[in-house]
Amino acid sequence: MSKLKESGIRVDERRADFRVGDWTVQTELNSLTRDEEVRHIEPKVMKVLLTLSAQQGRVVTKEELISTVWPDTFVSDDVLTRCISILRGITEDDPHTPHFIQTIPKVGYRLVAPVSEIPAEAQADLPSVGAEPAAVLPQVDSQTARRPGRNIWWTVSVAGLIFAMLLAMWFYHRSRAKPAGATLSFRTIQFTSYSGEQIQPAFSPDGRQIAFVWIAENSASRRIYIKTIGTEEVKQLTSDSDEQFSPAWLPDGRQIAYLASSSDGLSLSVASVNSQTTPRKLLIPQEPSHWEQGALSWAPSGKSLIYPDHSGTAPDSSIFLLDLHTFNTMSITTPPAGWEGDLNPAYSPDGRWIAFTRASETAVRDIYFMSTSSGELHQLTHDHMNIDSLAWTADSSSIIFSSNRGGKYGFWKIGLKDKGPERLPVGTEDAYQPAVGPKPGELAYTQGSAIWSILRFRQGSSKESSVKSDAVLTSTQQDSAPSLSPDGSYFAFQSRRSGNQEIWIASQAGDQLRQLTFRLVR
Repeated sequence: MSKLKESGIRVDERRADFRVGDWTVQTELNSLTRDEEVRHIEPKVMKVLLTLSAQQGRVVTKEELISTVWPDTFVSDDVLTRCISILRGITEDDPHTPHFIQTIPKVGYRLVAPVSEIPAEAQADLPSVGAEPAAVLPQVDSQTARRPGRNIWWTVSVAGLIFAMLLAMWFYHRSRAKPAGATLSFRTIQFTSYSGEQIQPAFSPDGRQIAFVWIAENSASRRIYIKTIGTEEVKQLTSDSDEQFSPAWLPDGRQIAYLASSSDGLSLSVASVNSQTTPRKLLIPQEPSHWEQGALSWAPSGKSLIYPDHSGTAPDSSIFLLDLHTFNTMSITTPPAGWEGDLNPAYSPDGRWIAFTRASETAVRDIYFMSTSSGELHQLTHDHMNIDSLAWTADSSSIIFSSNRGGKYGFWKIGLKDKGPERLPVGTEDAYQPAVGPKPGELAYTQGSAIWSILRFRQGSSKESSVKSDAVLTSTQQDSAPSLSPDGSYFAFQSRRSGNQEIWIASQAGDQLRQLTFRLVR
């Protein structure tokens, strides 16, 4: 874990309890306590607090926080924003008049609450790690579980994550004219099969090509490529070294706009499709967030674009419009206070509507759409499940979206006047990021598979011996956030192996699995 500036303490080395303002922070319990009130927080939220407290009074940049809390992991600013929002909610902190954490716009955060150590005599009055045994687990002496040479660390590894983009030809829009019981006709073709990941497909206006982001195997480097449909012709959009995200074709089909990250920061770039000229980089007045979920959508006129961003120090995300003539920006949506906010904006092909998802929390989203002329807002879905991404149909009458409303992430279609969505006969499992082509019945999307493992790390008997690891649990569905029981016999973790994200427990050997929570699928 990286060491922060002006501090001789590594964040992961701090184990003693301490106070921040009125709150007692117990790092090993992942809890904040004030008087008789105890609030438990996620490990990553605790790491954010520890990072800020190690630099109390100093501005810690977003980059420092992300590299410290999520080392060697590619995450966006919204993950950090969520952690800050949780801490503010617990401590009843007002971002406009902060007494706990201050937001420094475009830079980072500063812990303004005083940090103090707890006297040794007061430590005995605090609850210990083993003070609250799990209901199904026997309790042993907490010191026994922490003897030298027997420490156990748990982590999550993702092995062999491979995404392949597929091009589906389906005639679902014609099925309503067929007699009842008629067989639907559709065909799915694998469009890319390169090593690594290929994500974020985008059709060219004429429907002949697809731009996509290619993440090379064993690398975090992201570049935009273009492939012609029906051929193996593929070319890189530009030869520069910038990280590239969210490709969006301009209406003329001769250029592609995208977000680029370099040592100079984040920029909106526009590159020519048919020449290797240097891309034009435009100043982004405000730094977009949630770019990995499709942050850019161009108006059919080509005169403006929309993207999600945070307004000032507000923790919630809104949809912003950027006028490309004046470079002025304005917020065009206002999510309810306390919600995560508005994401995934998309102009309809006819320019009359803007669709987006509104999140009350990270994995609870519904689709809304608004008129570009009047601003009138309509809620389209009422699932209270997660919606990963969305796209308009070519006739601007319906929206196709990826959701876990049926268990695994699959594609659903809903008209602007429909009472409920219908499931599509393609993209039925682990399907994300739909992109609709201009030709009737064309759909490109991302489909992925992965092997998720929970690893156990063991320290050898001597300091010179290396740390060894072995997989105690492996699944093709996401297993994450393991938490060891006080006696080390069991661990709890979250998993999607049942179709929804639920809490499970398993023995230290990885067997005796048992599901603890059951979410009703709507």
